[in-house]
Amino acid sequence: MSGLQGKRIALACWRRATEIAKGVEKLGGLPLLRPTLRTLSVADDPDLQQHLTRLVREGADWFLFTTGMGVHALLEAADQLGLRADVLALLQQAHIAARGYKTAHALRELGLSIAARDRDGTTASLLSAFERMELKDAHVVVQAYGEPVPEITHWFHRRQARVTELLLYRHLPAPPEELHTLAEEIINARVDAVLFTSSPQVRRLWDFLHTHHLEEAVRAAFQNAVLAVAVGHVTAHALRERGITRILVPESERMGAALAALARFFDHP
Repeated sequence: MSGLQGKRIALACWRRATEIAKGVEKLGGLPLLRPTLRTLSVADDPDLQQHLTRLVREGADWFLFTTGMGVHALLEAADQLGLRADVLALLQQAHIAARGYKTAHALRELGLSIAARDRDGTTASLLSAFERMELKDAHVVVQAYGEPVPEITHWFHRRQARVTELLLYRHLPAPPEELHTLAEEIINARVDAVLFTSSPQVRRLWDFLHTHHLEEAVRAAFQNAVLAVAVGHVTAHALRERGITRILVPESERMGAALAALARFFDHP
C-alpha cells in the first residue's frame, strides 16, 4: 500500500490543521495548509456573558449542541466568569441534544447524558427527534456553529418554545489572497485532493468563488482531476448543494478514517 506517496493534499480546515498535516505526512503525502476560514473565540463577549449569567440563574429545559467545539467553547466562556461548576450543574439538570459524533463524544467526556441524537450527522435528523415532543413554553438553548442558525431557532419558535441562541465562536473568511491560491491550485490540478472537515469551510470557499466567477472552473476540477474529501455527512451535503458529486466520504466521521480512506482511494483510484 503506497498510501499518499507524492500526493498533494490541501487542508481547508483551521482547527487541528497541524495534527492532520502530520497524519498526511505519515502516509507519504504533502499537506498544504489552505484554511478557508478562521475561527475566533467570543468567550469575552459581553452579550454572551450576560446570556450565561442569566441561564445559570433561570435554568433551561433543553441544550442543543451542534459541534464538539461548541461544548468546549461553552466551558471556556463559563471559566471566564468563574461559572464552570454552575454551567456543568445546569447541563446535568437539563435535557441535552447532540448533532454529530464529535459533539456526543465531547459531552460524554464531561459525564453528561444525551437525550436526543441525530441519525446521520445532519441538523434535519436531529430536529426530527423532537417531532413528537411537547415544546410549548419549553426553554431551548441552541449552540450556533460559528454563525447564526435561523433554520434551528425558527423551527423551535414555530413550536412555541422559548429559544436562546448561543454564538460561542465566530467564523471569518480567510484572506482573499489565500482563497485565491487554493482556487488556482484546484483549477490547475496542482493539488490531488482537498480535505474539508466542516460545512462552513465549504461555504466560505464558495462565497469567494461566486464573487470571482470561479465556481464552474472549480466544479469542473473536482469532477475530474481533484478529489473532494468530506469528513461527515453535513460537510458532504454542503459540497453536493454546490454541484460536487465526486466526493470521498469515510464511513466514520473520524479524521483517522478519512485519511485511511483517502490512502485507499489513491491505491485503487
